[in-house]
Amino acid sequence: MTQDNANSPLGQSPIAPDGSVIRDASGAALLTQAQVKAKMSSALLKAILALVVCLLLVVSFFIGRATAPGSQDAAGAGTAGTGSAAPGGSADGQGGQGSEGGEGGDGDTAPELQISEAETKAAGTLVAGQDYVPSQPEEVQQHLAALKRGEAGDTRALGKENAPVTMVMFSDYSCPMCQLFHNKVMPSLQPLVEDGTLRIEWRELAIFAQQYKSNEAAVGAMAAGRQGKFWEFNAATFDKQWDDNHQTWTPEIIAEMAKQAGVSDMAKFQADTQDPQLQALVDSETQAGFQVGISGTPAWIINKAYGSGAVDPQVIINTINIQKEIAK
Repeated sequence: MTQDNANSPLGQSPIAPDGSVIRDASGAALLTQAQVKAKMSSALLKAILALVVCLLLVVSFFIGRATAPGSQDAAGAGTAGTGSAAPGGSADGQGGQGSEGGEGGDGDTAPELQISEAETKAAGTLVAGQDYVPSQPEEVQQHLAALKRGEAGDTRALGKENAPVTMVMFSDYSCPMCQLFHNKVMPSLQPLVEDGTLRIEWRELAIFAQQYKSNEAAVGAMAAGRQGKFWEFNAATFDKQWDDNHQTWTPEIIAEMAKQAGVSDMAKFQADTQDPQLQALVDSETQAGFQVGISGTPAWIINKAYGSGAVDPQVIINTINIQKEIAK
């Protein structure tokens, strides 16, 4: 029989006194409270299982990204070790501080390094990728060589134009690893500049232009260079006690650096900082670095070798001496 029981509470028995099944107006059998609870528990269990599966899929996705080649965040982790990889790749070796990463670089696999017999002989017992940075393959060397200026009277260069070894230095004025390189490595290179072995040519790689206005500090350095004070300005910026891990540059701070550097004509300095040619030069040098795959600072080219990071000064010195030998 059919009994209209649509408004019955869940706890009421669905069995009529005569033993027949109580049905609602549509003819569907009513469930006991226990049956309802059982169905609800089953639905809840299915929902929990579905959620667990989704969480496992999400975790697996992120684990896969973390372990995939090239998945390291480029905005600060950078390169560790001796920096012996080709531009755009990761460095091998131990003991170095990483480079600050930025834009640029296609991340392609670098050509395999093949150390020449002449380099092996010059290195002696030194281990490539550990004690010194080996030369890049021929196809990479030609791109690195194009970044060398070799100009007489270059205000952003230290050393003789005909020095057997040229170090092209890419840096950023808001990069803490560049500050460390200035304090840790540069003093060890000065004797090699003075004895005619080494020439250092500075290039801008303004990777922190948007965040910290490092491009404006670079323009300031060039403006100081027009008064023969580029390196003094350069030293003042890195000797400064930075306000934070990455220095943010303002016109007032840049002017103060110029005064500390000994810039005599501040009116000319201020006018030169507004010269669009200097900003264009900062931009073009930054893009030139990106185009060859250099994406972090500090980065350095020592004749045929390329590396990055504030590494052990002895690694740099060994590399310079080996490049000097194979250049003979």
